[in-house]
Amino acid sequence: MSRRKTHGMTGTREYSAWTNLRQRVLSPDHVLFPAYGGRGITIHPRWERFENFLEDLGFAPPGMWLGRRDPNGPYAPGNALWMTRQESITSRRPPRRKPEAQAA
Repeated sequence: MSRRKTHGMTGTREYSAWTNLRQRVLSPDHVLFPAYGGRGITIHPRWERFENFLEDLGFAPPGMWLGRRDPNGPYAPGNALWMTRQESITSRRPPRRKPEAQAA
């Protein structure tokens, strides 16, 4: 019986980023699903395979996080990239403001 050869990247930062983005976008039970998949964020079909994700983005440079240029756009080549934590924070969509309490 032959065993299927895998990418050998389980446990790396890149693989963790890929599995986490898939959960945020695809799993309705994930705590962050409403902010991602629940509001229409998608993953490019090519990135159904980790190997394609890694080929398109490359290895994460030290201190870099997975982010998107357009926070309303998909996780896809051309929109997703490795960025600093600060760049990731500043590229987020603006927080929704809570309505002001009505004056009594």
